[in-house]
Amino acid sequence: MSILGFQTACEAEKAGLKLAESLFWLSISRNFPIRFVYNKSLPCTVFDRTRGPSMQMYGYGYPEQTENKNDIVSCIKEVFTSKVEPRIDRERVLLAMELYSSSNLEITQQSKFISLITSLEALSEQEDYTKYISFIENKIKELKEAIESQDEINIPKKVKNSLKGRIGKELLRESVNQAVLGMMQQCSVDTKEQRDLFTRAYKTRSDLLHDGKTSENLPELNHKTSEMMRSIFANCLNLKLKK
Repeated sequence: MSILGFQTACEAEKAGLKLAESLFWLSISRNFPIRFVYNKSLPCTVFDRTRGPSMQMYGYGYPEQTENKNDIVSCIKEVFTSKVEPRIDRERVLLAMELYSSSNLEITQQSKFISLITSLEALSEQEDYTKYISFIENKIKELKEAIESQDEINIPKKVKNSLKGRIGKELLRESVNQAVLGMMQQCSVDTKEQRDLFTRAYKTRSDLLHDGKTSENLPELNHKTSEMMRSIFANCLNLKLKK
């Protein structure tokens, strides 16, 4: 679908995003699925129609991978007959594997990347810190009361509730960041390079969810994160990856 006639590329891009928004809303309001096939940062492409005449070609590729039936059976038997208990709770591993596998069905780099990091989080259990902070329970209560009674700077009610909720929840549980790093150490995937990769990946995911954009090269980061996670799954299940 094309819309034409803009004086600047910026105006054309804004119109393209507005069109994408309109089509997404059509899908949501009418309750039917829609999929945009694109591999860039935005679901629209700006082109200069004054450059022609010229020949344009578009192509789509769909990769196929064939496997030997004996290799498939052997791989299934290796896991099915294994007596090794995963280093992480089995239900948690299964959920993470499902999220990881389904991420490869995503069309866009953004949605694939967010699914990958969600899979990483699913593997990581946040430790309960209640037993470590019991000695400051009174201080926590006092802090919440101080926020509630603060009238000098006129804090809105919703902000007070948010601050009190964060104090109560975030102090009582390990951060997601630390939980993932602990899981990586547990699964023997804990080199400086891998820790740096996770830090970079987690920041990128936050940028996408909170700002709606990132300056990172997502195809490259997707590939590196995916390979790291394959190593995590292999070590967790005590299996070897196919070369």
